[in-house]
Amino acid sequence: MDAAAPRDAAPAAESDAGAAGDAGAAGEAGAAADAGATGDAGAASEAGAADDAGAGSLLADGHALLFVGNSYTYVNDLPALYRSFADARPPRPVRIESVTAGGYTLAQHARDAATDGTALAGHFRTGAPEATSWDVVVLQEQSQTPGFPEGSAPRLASEEGATALARLALARGAAVVLYATWGRARGDAMNPALYPDFVTMEARLEEGYRALAAAAAGTGARVRIAPVGAAFARVHAAVLASGLDPLAAGSDFLALYADDGSHPSARGSYLAGCVIAGTVAGLDPRALPDALGLAPGVAAALREVAAATLADPAWAF
Repeated sequence: MDAAAPRDAAPAAESDAGAAGDAGAAGEAGAAADAGATGDAGAASEAGAADDAGAGSLLADGHALLFVGNSYTYVNDLPALYRSFADARPPRPVRIESVTAGGYTLAQHARDAATDGTALAGHFRTGAPEATSWDVVVLQEQSQTPGFPEGSAPRLASEEGATALARLALARGAAVVLYATWGRARGDAMNPALYPDFVTMEARLEEGYRALAAAAAGTGARVRIAPVGAAFARVHAAVLASGLDPLAAGSDFLALYADDGSHPSARGSYLAGCVIAGTVAGLDPRALPDALGLAPGVAAALREVAAATLADPAWAF
């Protein structure tokens, strides 16, 4: 799975292939219980979130979303989680589709979208009008790529891919949301100089997603960032502030990750879903229901984190 490169080589990208990709609607929701989760996620207790957390909606009369990404979207069935949030709220009816493939980049998705016979071509170009009409397209880049050096081949390909997909979304009348993923819990062993730890990797990814947003907005599309990585960082900072080690077993920060320290656990996916729901639909995350088998106190604490993140002026839409 890991395409390790020599130490002096260009940044090495690995496959985000923690789960098999799907080429249509998302598959089974990962609803495993979060056994052993701490009930109050002290790291996540951001009760001072602004009252208007969750800005204006990108939706008008419809609620049709297309998720485009890889296993960071597929694991725990993030599209199905989003749908569970959206089903009970106007506008209706809700239509959610996803195209995911393990390790895929936006450049690869853009090539697929330009190739007849692929799922993305059907969703953007060759399908029936009702199958190619979207309100929002959610784009998720491969987890290392946005933080690679500016001007590097992977970054240039990423920006070109995001731009091509944004043009397709704009042609269908859709806004674009960039699902900004998070740094690895312990940094990236494949790129230790670039990503030695979570904080460094997260800062580079945030800068990269801002550049992707600028590139996509250059098409004329309406673009927002769903700052999921920033929500992970908020939990990390709160654990540190409490005097604890974010990487200690059982910490609220480490509980956001699957065992590989890269993909999301049920907690991590739930936090991602809350941030995306606030970004897309203007929903206050604090009003969203529990899901994914999380203990009510854990889910409530993660909703507070999502609300506080979206209330941060740094991520104003």
